[in-house]
Amino acid sequence: MRLIALDLAGRSVDSTSLRDDLAAIAARFPEAPITLLSGTDDAIIAGQALKIGIRGFFSTSLPIDIALAGLRLVLAGGTFFPQLLGAVTAASNAHSPPRNEAEKSLDDRTQYLAIADFTPRETDILAELQSGCSNKVIAGKLNLSGHTVKMHLQHIMRKLQAQNRTEVVARLVQRAAGGHNASPS
Repeated sequence: MRLIALDLAGRSVDSTSLRDDLAAIAARFPEAPITLLSGTDDAIIAGQALKIGIRGFFSTSLPIDIALAGLRLVLAGGTFFPQLLGAVTAASNAHSPPRNEAEKSLDDRTQYLAIADFTPRETDILAELQSGCSNKVIAGKLNLSGHTVKMHLQHIMRKLQAQNRTEVVARLVQRAAGGHNASPS
């Protein structure tokens, strides 16, 4: 499968030149998902991109492992917009400082999920799932059995009315774009 990565190059999502580029790409490669590269972590731009059908929004500040996981997610049919989740976490305040950068990263990724009616363990699993981790890797990171991870994923899928892992992440992006009270459609 092909994937198109288009650099915003300082343009706005509603600029004529970007719209022309997207139309030309869609005409030539109608089945290929399109992702945008940006020099900023602007949640407004990411939200606008989501509305026009962009399947991934990557900023230059993303850690490479997260960016690669996002590319794999888009190639698998999902949608990747970490800026939208980041916009929700930026407004939240933490009462105790994280002990290290890894914990801070996990805290940032789980803040939105925690408000979305998930148990703390489901929130941990969702954060790892969003990073593109397999069940086996999630189990290892969280010191759980593979069966336990699978059970939590089944509960998560039921809560989000999703049929698979990719759809889970897509539903989370939909919720983030529409506010955390948005119900899955």
